[in-house]
Amino acid sequence: MTNADVLVEPQSSWTTPVRVGVELVELRRDDGLPIDALWYAADEPTVGMLHVHGKGSSVLTGPGRFLPPLLPGIAHLAVNMRCHDLGYTVGTDDWAVEGGMWEDLTTGHLDLAAGVAHLRERGVQQVVVCGHSSGGFYAADLMPRDPAIAAWILLSPLTTNKNPFALWWPDPADQARAADLARTMVAEGRGRDLIPVSGWYHAISAGSLVQRLEEPDGIWLSDLRQRTAPVLLAWGDAEPRDALWNELFAEFAGDGDQRLVLRGADHYYRGQEGELAAGIASFLELVGLRPGSYQRGPEA
Repeated sequence: MTNADVLVEPQSSWTTPVRVGVELVELRRDDGLPIDALWYAADEPTVGMLHVHGKGSSVLTGPGRFLPPLLPGIAHLAVNMRCHDLGYTVGTDDWAVEGGMWEDLTTGHLDLAAGVAHLRERGVQQVVVCGHSSGGFYAADLMPRDPAIAAWILLSPLTTNKNPFALWWPDPADQARAADLARTMVAEGRGRDLIPVSGWYHAISAGSLVQRLEEPDGIWLSDLRQRTAPVLLAWGDAEPRDALWNELFAEFAGDGDQRLVLRGADHYYRGQEGELAAGIASFLELVGLRPGSYQRGPEA
């Protein structure tokens, strides 16, 4: 344990969620596209947290769902990115389906920016961005774009979108054929057509696959080094990227940055949600963002 580690003291007050009000809101990105989000109100929303989900997920799963009732002293906004779930009906004239299979890595930051703008419109003075898994990649993408964020929380963050390529096509010859096919489809205007893959997601659009292949090496760490606020990097030591996150933390950690490693926790922190919430609360206190009250309310 170092002075960069968050110390989580056992507290029964963090083990049981409280009842919090929630409101479905529709946001607009700067390009006019709609974004759905869940707003969890607070009595005095001076501090607000933007929750960004991971691949295949949505506002109804993961930390963006279980953290608001565990941290009721601050306002929360969980956004459904345009790549939420894997496929869902859009109902527009140009195409009928969207989702993670059609993920656009170049415009994801617009989803987060819409959420940040909404928090500020609600009167939130200090915005904290909390990204889980792929949401941690998009949070880093926002770091050079918004220097006014008060703090960043990266939960088991994805650091590159390239890794599934070798899992979907282990043979280098198959990788070359898949890459050529995807680029040909994009050139022919068929970037939204799907290519079957031999694992989860089970299919990926040609355009999204090409974006993954062309992602600059080291982009996550490069973005992280441009941040202007402290970072909490948290994960479970049962995750396969435990060693990677330890190495990356050692590379970027500076004053105010904290690390939280939950013993035995998996990628979704099942059974340790309260410990994660306590670690986040400790981090917020350490960086001077403790809200006016963490008073307990009726249990949910």
